[in-house]
Amino acid sequence: MMLLGVEAAALTIVVYIAPGRAALAVHVFVVVVAAEVLGAFSIALTRSLRPAEPSVFEQGLRHSKPRLERVAQLVRLENEVALARQSAWDLHARLVPTFREVAGGILASRHGVSLERDSARASALLGPDAWSLARPDRPIPERRHDPGVDAATLDRALTSLEGLC
Repeated sequence: MMLLGVEAAALTIVVYIAPGRAALAVHVFVVVVAAEVLGAFSIALTRSLRPAEPSVFEQGLRHSKPRLERVAQLVRLENEVALARQSAWDLHARLVPTFREVAGGILASRHGVSLERDSARASALLGPDAWSLARPDRPIPERRHDPGVDAATLDRALTSLEGLC
């Protein structure tokens, strides 16, 4: 487009020198100008499709701390607790086996007590809330959709387990 002035001057000179060829000169002028316009549009389109430099804000986001992956076992435990608080069946089928496994491991390794063989001693060490979750003879809930364990009971049971460590 910047050469449009040069092309217009060339058109004027050609029309002045060879007036009989003015129509041909105008056609050539139009083709050259159209080619320049198409070239300018293609350059503009190419530049618009090329990724621009990221802004300072985007650069700051890229250099943020990497997101830490959550430990799969922790996510599973969180889900078990959430479900166990909502339904008696989920408490019985999901959280109680995990709680029993952890409590049995702590009792066996730290105190030499078995949940199944030394249930009286295990009950005394665990306390009532933890024992109600860990006891081997825990009955299957009759009404599956009843609420599961409340937060206070679960907190006391976990505090009891922590005290055994």
